[in-house]
Amino acid sequence: MGASVVGLLGSDLMVSSRLQGIIAKHGLRLRQIAESGDLSDLRLVLVDLNRQQEIQLERLRKISSSQQSPKVLAFGPHLLMRDLGKRARQAGADRVVANSALPAVLERMLDGGDAPTGAKKEQR
Repeated sequence: MGASVVGLLGSDLMVSSRLQGIIAKHGLRLRQIAESGDLSDLRLVLVDLNRQQEIQLERLRKISSSQQSPKVLAFGPHLLMRDLGKRARQAGADRVVANSALPAVLERMLDGGDAPTGAKKEQR
């Protein structure tokens, strides 16, 4: 893929610093994004559903409806995944995982594969 950026829809510095290492290892960079704007250089969009779930779901809908929408990986609290995961998929997320599964699933997606089939925390 030619895209060199992973977009993050969320503002938690702990999350972004945790993901930065994984993303940089793949020769990519992480960029905070808004729901509007140019998405053409994005290889993947990460949507943080840990806070402001309703706002983030609406932003996800806007990104997913874009002509240039890249793949979207949403993540959030394990205890809310059943309902929140379903709503995120309806809003346009390609994958939805609990926070604990995010590093492994992200790594796999950046390697060009899909999420591991045995990931217990992932919601499909």
